[in-house]
Amino acid sequence: MIRRNRMAIGALGSMAVALALAGCGAQGTPGSVPSPAANGGAQTADGGQTPPLEVPLPGADGTAGNTDPAAPPPAADPAGGGGAPTDSSVTLIAKTIPKMGDVITDSKGFVLYRFDKDSANPPKSNCDNPKCDATWPAVLAQGTPVLQGIDPSIVGTVVRSDGKQQVTINGWPVYRYSKDPAPGKWKGQGVGNTWWVIAPDGKRNLTCVPKGAIRPSGDAGAGVSSGSSSSSGSSSSGGAYSY
Repeated sequence: MIRRNRMAIGALGSMAVALALAGCGAQGTPGSVPSPAANGGAQTADGGQTPPLEVPLPGADGTAGNTDPAAPPPAADPAGGGGAPTDSSVTLIAKTIPKMGDVITDSKGFVLYRFDKDSANPPKSNCDNPKCDATWPAVLAQGTPVLQGIDPSIVGTVVRSDGKQQVTINGWPVYRYSKDPAPGKWKGQGVGNTWWVIAPDGKRNLTCVPKGAIRPSGDAGAGVSSGSSSSSGSSSSGGAYSY
């Protein structure tokens, strides 16, 4: 009898332990271990729960979004598109070259010209079409011109029909000659009796007038007298140097 009582008491104790263990399980399957994801947070040592982890949603570009509404927007990528392009400046250099004297060149040393059919007051280009521009490319202003030996007060720009800014010297639009074979050459001098090397003060440089060209009266450039050097057809009009 005593042995039977002991067995009954043992059975009742086992049932109590099983019921106690079942009561520690999460809602759902009895005795299962609670999952942090099941109730939105992990269980702490004191029986509480940590707040659920907030994961930022991806933005439109696939990167993590901003979860702080007070935070400033991300800075733009300086290497990406949409930024203002960096202007490159045109360089004008006053220099003296053999036989022609005082001229203006670009940064590569090519001699620059002016056109008698343009106007200086107000500045206006009459070589403002694709055909003329192919032979006489306009010197365009890209940013502030870099000047060497030229008075900044006489340097300006004029707007062409395509909206681009052309450099002017003392009001005269400035050009290059596409048929000049190399820097320092001046095959454009006297072409059509209207195209002339431009001097640093914006006047025509008439130091050398090639054979066959008609010398215009007056308007000699800085450092050049109107009766100096050569006349039309003279042997000192450039010779093999430029022609």
